[in-house]
Amino acid sequence: MPSLILILAAVGLVAGAVAAALSQLVRPRVLGLLQRMPVEQQANLLLVWALLPLLAGLMAVAVVVAPSVSAALGLTADHCLLHGTHHSHLCLLHPGTTPEVPGAWALLGLLAAGLTLGGVYKVRVLERANRPWRTLRRVAREERQGPTRILETAQPVAATVGLLRPNVLFSRGLLDLLSPQQDRAVRAHEAAHRLRRDPLRLVLARLGTVLHLPGTGRALYRELGLAVERAADEAAARTVGDRVTVAEALLAVARMRPVPAPGPGFTGDPLEARVQALLEDVPAGLQPWRGTGSALVGLALAALSFSPQFHHGLETLLGHL
Repeated sequence: MPSLILILAAVGLVAGAVAAALSQLVRPRVLGLLQRMPVEQQANLLLVWALLPLLAGLMAVAVVVAPSVSAALGLTADHCLLHGTHHSHLCLLHPGTTPEVPGAWALLGLLAAGLTLGGVYKVRVLERANRPWRTLRRVAREERQGPTRILETAQPVAATVGLLRPNVLFSRGLLDLLSPQQDRAVRAHEAAHRLRRDPLRLVLARLGTVLHLPGTGRALYRELGLAVERAADEAAARTVGDRVTVAEALLAVARMRPVPAPGPGFTGDPLEARVQALLEDVPAGLQPWRGTGSALVGLALAALSFSPQFHHGLETLLGHL
């Protein structure tokens, strides 16, 4: 069994590495195509792209184990019995037929230790960045309407915090300096972040981009950060009915120099690009890919449908090594 687990881990790592390398190659062209799409769709697709190496690795492992799972459920015949014993098998039902990897337990231990240490480090970094904001959320006063909390401080604050149940934080010092229309724009912007769960989106993307090559990971996270802010800007413009008002609110809040938030905030960078986009007409761009989710599910099902051939080919390859 340790040899089988190690081989499956290697399959997942290779698939993730291939996805990361392809992302590096196609990045300029694909980013150009995404920029012609509505920003809401950009944000969704950029998140999928950020997670692509992880998703590719998981899908590769799923394809390899699919015949065993299918046979265990009685949906198909046992793959090992169909192909005989002329080569080794990657089978959950017959782990003894898996080729032995010398030092499998030691290699698995090293792999598990590396992944655990990397994960713990990343979680601690995120936890330290969010700890002050959790404290602010606890001490803030909750408004009567909606999940909005007010901090009784003159320091300007406008941010959406929390992953599964995000809250919007405003400071009294910020709200008192805004006009009624600007106040409405700022609240609509942060409400959009909360409804779309953008803090969770950005945390998932930050974790996913670790598996990309450094240049691609940074570029994807930067583009996703801009996309979620622009999507919230567009939602605010639809709410107040005036794009210029949202642009004016952005500049007004930026002049106050608000406390920078670890996640989405009203004056998240790059400010100039956001203001310029608001002062332009509503971008026509390409039509949204409304079938993106269905297309991804269809691709996954298609990959699983070819799993016996892929599974047998990998077994044959391992038999020649």
